[in-house]
Amino acid sequence: MATIIFHALADSTFHISLFLSSCILQFCFKFNLEGTQKTLDKDLVVCLVDITLKERIAGDRLANFKEFLNTTKDVSYDRITLDQWISFLDFSIDCPDLSVYDEDSSAWPVLIDDYVDFSNGMKM
Repeated sequence: MATIIFHALADSTFHISLFLSSCILQFCFKFNLEGTQKTLDKDLVVCLVDITLKERIAGDRLANFKEFLNTTKDVSYDRITLDQWISFLDFSIDCPDLSVYDEDSSAWPVLIDDYVDFSNGMKM
């Protein structure tokens, strides 16, 4: 019985932590918006990633994501939406192993698909 209670508490603690992380990311994103803009410049996102996600996501994943944003030539990623910003955290938790990621059966933003392609290409 104690084991079941412990697992239930551990599971709810994880969900609470994830919820708080999402709230912090949303606040940080919205706080940094300028005027009526609904997106953040990717250079700002690269800086904010270290501040907001450093303790929540593995360092190598953060480094790869920042490198992806810094090196991509796709102009659609010059500015990052709130959905893309939050999705990176959710994706990093849901898919810890990029080698098993299936782009065809996923519903992540295209940014995530391109990031995975970039990361997997670095490993080859």
